[in-house]
This record gives sequence, C-alpha cells and structure tokens, in this order.
Amino acid sequence: MRPNLRLKIFSVFLVFLLFIVQSVWAQAPRREPEKKQDSFWYKYDEGLKKAQEEKKNVMINFYTKWCSFCKKMDRYTFADEEVKKILQEDFVPIKVDGGSRSEVTLGGKKITEKELTSKYRINAFPITMFLKPTGEKIPWVYNPVRGYLGAEIFADVLNYLKDDKYKEISFKDYLAGKDQNKKKKD
Repeated sequence: MRPNLRLKIFSVFLVFLLFIVQSVWAQAPRREPEKKQDSFWYKYDEGLKKAQEEKKNVMINFYTKWCSFCKKMDRYTFADEEVKKILQEDFVPIKVDGGSRSEVTLGGKKITEKELTSKYRINAFPITMFLKPTGEKIPWVYNPVRGYLGAEIFADVLNYLKDDKYKEISFKDYLAGKDQNKKKKD
C-alpha cells in the first residue's frame, strides 16, 4: 500500500472513531449537581424545640442520600410552592438522614441521625412522620407515610393534619369532601 492511501484510510478510521465516541458521550446520562437543601429544614432537636415554642406540628422526613425516591420527593414534592408554603406556615419541617453520623440530641443524650432513625423503627426510605408540638406521634392511621408522595396528595395530607381533621373524619372522607367542593366551584 502506498503511504498516501494508508494516511487516507487512517484518517477515515479516526473520523469514524471520533464520531462513535461523540455519539456515545452525547447519550451518556448527565449527573445532576447536588441541590442544596432549602433553608426551611431543621435538624431534629432544633425542630422539636421550635415546635414546642411555636405550638406547631412537626413533619419529619426520614431519607438517605442513596434513595432515589427521596431525591424525587426533594425535587418535586418539597420543591412545590404550595407544599413549601404549608410547611413553612403550619409545620416545623425536619429532615433526618438515616445514614448520617451527624449528631442530634434526644433526651439529653447525643446520638447520630442513623441511631435516631433506628429508634423510630424506620427501615425503608422515604418515610414521613408527623408529630404534635409535644413530640407525640399524631394518631392517624397512615402515620408514618411510607414511600414517595406527589406534591398534590402531599399538600392534601398536610392540610388534613394541620387543621386536625383526623380527629373528625377519615382521610378518604376528607378527600371526597374536597373533591365535591371542587366540583361545585367548577
């Protein structure tokens, strides 16, 4: 083979190879940068203290960094403007990382968030728990809420609990009444 022909074949091969590498690179999933948590979240001990002072119910989101549905709740549910508004006005929102060695105070003792998660018997993520301002668990059949909830249904849960509707009617009846009121307006 002539040197000129070899160079042409090598050039075509190189262009073809670069085209394939670029195509694969373009299709590779991009990792999103970690979103900084909103500033309205409290650590466990700080949140309980604030709830007692302000006489507000507590919402605890138990999560882990490796949990895909936890990230989905952060991205869609907790980022929803209506959900954020209800949480900020009517609850003290707390986040607890079930895999963290970060310390919180429980009963005057320092324990890790991982140990706190075990004390609440949380073994799957995400889990959302609701407490009264005194720290007692709200006596509602679906408390704690297991798994991912979208923003609309999560806002319904928050409204149901903030107004203490759980003392009067079931969640199912609450949602049915909400739907009937919506139909009347339309």
